Amino acid sequence: MKRKIFTLVFILFFIFTSSVFATNLLTLDERENSESKLIDSDLFIDEDSYVLDGEIDGNVFVSSKDFVLLDTSLINGNLYITSNKVTLKSNVTFSDAIAKDNNYSIDKINSHSTVNGNVLVICDEFILEPGSEIHGDLYVLANSIDIQKSSTIYGNLFAIGNDILINGKITNSVYATSKNFSMNYYGSIYNDLHLSSEKTILNSVIHRNAYIDSTEISTTSDFLLYGDLEANSDEFDFSGEIDGDAFITSKELNFVNFQDDSPIKCLIKGSLDYSSSEEMNIEDSIVGGDINYSIYKENKHNSCFNLKWFILDLLTFVAYVLVIVLIFNLISKNYTGKTHGIKVSNTFAALGIGLLSIFAVIVLAILLILINIGTTLSFTLIFAYILILFLAIPLFVLDIAKLFKEKLNIYLIVSLISLALFLISKIPFVGAIVMFLFTMIGVGRIFVKLFDRKEN
Repeated sequence: MKRKIFTLVFILFFIFTSSVFATNLLTLDERENSESKLIDSDLFIDEDSYVLDGEIDGNVFVSSKDFVLLDTSLINGNLYITSNKVTLKSNVTFSDAIAKDNNYSIDKINSHSTVNGNVLVICDEFILEPGSEIHGDLYVLANSIDIQKSSTIYGNLFAIGNDILINGKITNSVYATSKNFSMNYYGSIYNDLHLSSEKTILNSVIHRNAYIDSTEISTTSDFLLYGDLEANSDEFDFSGEIDGDAFITSKELNFVNFQDDSPIKCLIKGSLDYSSSEEMNIEDSIVGGDINYSIYKENKHNSCFNLKWFILDLLTFVAYVLVIVLIFNLISKNYTGKTHGIKVSNTFAALGIGLLSIFAVIVLAILLILINIGTTLSFTLIFAYILILFLAIPLFVLDIAKLFKEKLNIYLIVSLISLALFLISKIPFVGAIVMFLFTMIGVGRIFVKLFDRKEN
């Protein structure tokens, strides 16, 4: 999927990073006793509150109530965090001038925190301060997500939260689900916006396309979309500029081209296909291309982010993985004692075997049905394959967790990986692909273990 498909896949995020193959791991006590702020190993942090300062040439794993990455810090690896509050700090000098976002203008960024890798965060509040940089993808599940002015995410942003505010720069795409989603004047997305929300406010620039499913959408005169817009909402107040075509389904669609009795920008340069409760008399100055109308059909919006149901689904998924892992560990002591190494080569091989198994099972089942005496075998084969699919994700999660068993409790690691996988599975347009690939790799690994005598 597009040119960065493998960055969207959870397995590459967790397996192909250097954390999987790390052998020289630095504990927190060893770090505190180190005279140098330069650490050339992976770092594990388990504290109530922690402030990280210095350069880390490795991955950082954090479990903390309050985590701060100082403006003098540099992480040359991935950052994994479970915390109450997470802040990536910067040191900024503000001027006395008021910027267009009604805040003080930034005169100078003196220093800022940097992560030269991916960041995965599960927390209550996430803050990326002005000037701070993430040079990979940011995966974040939080109640509040604040991407502040002049901060930069050089990869994609995958976000799930109640309140999401983007005032910084995203050089790739944004995939978000939220209750309230806002992009302020200094926010910009250089690729696409994929959004599912209850309330959406856009006052910024999107350099390609926007796909929005929201109960309420409002854009201002500063909104600029260089590509196409596909929007589905109950209420849509539009102003600003769309350089491409617009496909809008909204019960109440309003074009706001005047504010305080003064004209403001309200322009769709391409064509407009819209559905609303009634056909509108749209001025020629608003739409440059053709206008096509169809009657609005009432539909129920399921796009609102319901935190209670989300938590219930999360706990159910984690419990499913943990129960399978617990049962398998109890009945297979020999398996538990092995690492079952995960490498790039055998992971791709497992993916191939998993994909081929789908076609092999279908073809074999059909052939058995065509043979009168093979009907029972066909249903048995299908049942066995369904069982393998059911076990694929938990057993693959267990294999990954066993790589870190020397540092943390195996069931804690399984829970954390399950949390991360569930988070990514809920990302619009991407989660289904990730879960499918993850399942296929798990299926392939099961078949390898069944038929490889060395594994038995």
